[in-house]
Amino acid sequence: QAMRKPLPWVPIVMLCAAIAWIDIALAFYLRNNVLKVLTFEGCIVMLLEFFLDRSTGAIGWSLDWMIPLTFLGLGTATIAVAAYARMRLGDFGIYLLADAALSLLQLIPLLTGQNHFPPAAIACMAIYLVIVAVSFLFRLRDMKNAAEKYFRM
Repeated sequence: QAMRKPLPWVPIVMLCAAIAWIDIALAFYLRNNVLKVLTFEGCIVMLLEFFLDRSTGAIGWSLDWMIPLTFLGLGTATIAVAAYARMRLGDFGIYLLADAALSLLQLIPLLTGQNHFPPAAIACMAIYLVIVAVSFLFRLRDMKNAAEKYFRM
């Protein structure tokens, strides 16, 4: 009789399959708003990166490099889609604001000492804060209209 060995990768594959299924369902549900799909996809990817890092031994590569780079890629994709679609800042500014607010969550691992390479996370948060500050300084009316539109103020 062969000795049975545990398969530690099975829960990871099962979770990835569940996330892929939820991801596809979300993409179909939000198919009319590309920026919303990008934002949700980016958040799902970051959660998946963090889970995979923790489940493979908590090496820290997700907090050190992948999450800051994913945030920067998300911001770049948001601006590229908005430029391609010729959107006004009022139409896509709220997504940049949400991305900036979410990027500030990187302060938690920084302050608790879980991030072993802080410059990437700090640079990511600084870039988002500069983008938001410039948007508010030069396009305050557009950002105010976007906030009123999305938050029904």
